[in-house]
Amino acid sequence: MRVNWHDIQPDPRIATPLYVQMATRLADAIRRGAWRSGDALPSERLLAEALNVSRVTSRKAMSLLAQQGLIRRTQGAGTFVRSPDDGVARVAGLTMLTRGPSGLRSTREVSRTIRAASTDELFQFGVSPGAEVVQVERVRIAGATVIGVERTTRPLGIEPDSPDSPHATLSYGGAPVVRALEHFRAVAAPPTVAVQLDVATGTALLQITRTGYSASQCAVEVTQMYYRSECYDLVAEWRGQPVTHET
Repeated sequence: MRVNWHDIQPDPRIATPLYVQMATRLADAIRRGAWRSGDALPSERLLAEALNVSRVTSRKAMSLLAQQGLIRRTQGAGTFVRSPDDGVARVAGLTMLTRGPSGLRSTREVSRTIRAASTDELFQFGVSPGAEVVQVERVRIAGATVIGVERTTRPLGIEPDSPDSPHATLSYGGAPVVRALEHFRAVAAPPTVAVQLDVATGTALLQITRTGYSASQCAVEVTQMYYRSECYDLVAEWRGQPVTHET
């Protein structure tokens, strides 16, 4: 499929930042098949020249695409379109085991807000400026103790078929989540989260950021999770492809 650079070129008359426009249009071109899995993308310099933007704009746009898992960068080799399994081992199972408070475990919705999408969310969800998103906040409870806070954001009009479960096996309005990227890290508890978890501000927490994608590789939900680190163990099973030897 031939690339139409005119369709990808950002418009300085639009309020959306140029790098967000560029990233969104490149992502659309990738989804339409302008570049396929494994194809090399032009360098940041060539993209900047082709689209009449600065190198800074080109670099920031490519960084957004990399954050969304659409491309991979290999030092000395270039930038390539990722396939769903590109460079990632298959996860057969990931379990979070509660080892803290005992008792009945439940989830409670704390708030549901409709607001204008932020600049990053415009790109993440591929929506137009002025679009709205739904942000749902839940707490995870074990016994009488709040052990986790979850904030899920999705485009307005896309609702999960199973609203009581925020996990990536969901189907959103008939569009199942077929791929999810999860980023785990240790963080210091922000003040508002610390209050909800009844811990001191700055306490070490487990933070998980998950982005769920539909079959069209469009993000349909982003969830930010904070868990009390003393309450969970993570157990993961990784299964790679078997190694065969020709004789």
